[in-house]
Amino acid sequence: MAGPIFIGGTGRSGTTILGRVLHNHKDIFVYPFETRFIVDPNGVIDLCENLSDKWTPHRGDYAVKKFIEFMNLLYPPLPVYILKAGFFHFLKKTKMINLISPFKYTYTMAGHWRNEDYYTNTKPPISVFIEREDYFKIINKFLDKIVIKEFSGHWTGTESLTLKPKIFVTRKFVKEEIFQIAGDFVNELLSQPLHKYKKHIWADHTPPNILFASSLIKMFPEAKIIHIYRDFRDVVCSYKTKSWGAKTTEDAVYSIKQILEKWDAEKEKIPKEKYIEISLEDLVTNTENTLEKLCQFLKIDFDNNMLKVDLSKSHSGRWKKELSKEDLEIVENYLRNYLEVYGYD
Repeated sequence: MAGPIFIGGTGRSGTTILGRVLHNHKDIFVYPFETRFIVDPNGVIDLCENLSDKWTPHRGDYAVKKFIEFMNLLYPPLPVYILKAGFFHFLKKTKMINLISPFKYTYTMAGHWRNEDYYTNTKPPISVFIEREDYFKIINKFLDKIVIKEFSGHWTGTESLTLKPKIFVTRKFVKEEIFQIAGDFVNELLSQPLHKYKKHIWADHTPPNILFASSLIKMFPEAKIIHIYRDFRDVVCSYKTKSWGAKTTEDAVYSIKQILEKWDAEKEKIPKEKYIEISLEDLVTNTENTLEKLCQFLKIDFDNNMLKVDLSKSHSGRWKKELSKEDLEIVENYLRNYLEVYGYD
């Protein structure tokens, strides 16, 4: 059986819709939200780096604390979640979300597609799939493997006015060892819903996954990486409609170019059989053939249920109406090479 699947892209490139399609496969469970905790700052990969090549006693302690803080943010107590979700809705309703950022990760884990099992406004979405007790039990089991001892005290540079500060004693791990330990932890955590949904493979569609492809393969040797891309002119248009990220064409193309350059570098570090690149346009217009190719890559049987997802709202070619002549020149000046490489006129 195949290992975990990591879908990634520039953002606004089709990661969510591809996740929804793959979730319809009888063997694949795709989280309907971006899990974030593997690739984001202070997440699992940062922790592994700070406990291996970048290790010092201070860095190890700080990385563990930040990781614990991060994981707590993703699964807050119910009253805290309701407060944060309410504030988020207030910001959206008043349009203030364009002026002020909401609480960290308030809706990062909100469902991107709705059905009775998958979506909730009244409790942390992750709670639909992982019981709170199990979530923290698995995290603490992982911490027991990487923390040697903890005691009261603080380093120079400890957060100001920390109440009852403590220090986590860690050691310098060999990189392969800590990535294996971390991989076992992530797999145990994200495999929780598999039995309930009668699936065998879990998948994550966090866009920055492609930026950490080599680390993900190090963590999961059997993993597969899917880069889904679309016409970068459409990506720019989509970026500009969101409250997060770039708001101008020039800002957007800078971000997109840096992501694609990093992905180019990551591809050089992993075997070619570990990744595949597909376009959103092919997924929409040549769905069956594209999915057959994808299933061959993943070494799984084709499942017709994947064809049931409505792909009609992909907004392909929106740039022709939404980008001014000046905007189009900016995009083509900065991204001309990538437009050509990925087959866009």
